[in-house]
Amino acid sequence: SGANANKVIIPSGQTLDASAGGFTTPAGHVIQVVTATSETAGSTTSTSFVSYMSANITPSSASSKVLIVFSSPLGYQDTGGQNFYHFTTLFRDSTDLGRSNGNGISGTYQNGISYNDFPLNNVTMHLLDSPNTTSQTTYSMRHKVNTSSASVRLNLDGVAHLTLMEIAG
Repeated sequence: SGANANKVIIPSGQTLDASAGGFTTPAGHVIQVVTATSETAGSTTSTSFVSYMSANITPSSASSKVLIVFSSPLGYQDTGGQNFYHFTTLFRDSTDLGRSNGNGISGTYQNGISYNDFPLNNVTMHLLDSPNTTSQTTYSMRHKVNTSSASVRLNLDGVAHLTLMEIAG
């Protein structure tokens, strides 16, 4: 009863330890963050999706969502002098989280000029997933081109980031 009936008051200089699982995070709050970085270039001329980088997360609840954020410098070169398309997508384990036709979720890049160098762009993807599991889950960024005459290189002179955030459901 009284003014503090529904409050937990922690004395000054003390901390509250909720590590034993007695604390329920309110919906929409970030529970954990996992970040992977790469300074390695990921080149492809493949017309099938190839993995560039991945990270693992183990959701604490099956009702949690995972916010996936990927960002990388991008370079491309068309050695055939024709338009080409670069497709990027995010996978949860073996499931493509992109469009059902397999063409990715970030759009395409077109180029009709042959390049001697890799011009710099950037690719960024954000996706909110509902994995519905408490098992370790691997998220990966994959990419491909529509013609093997095109060469696409992720992480050209920079750092690529893949961040996974568990959001309470």
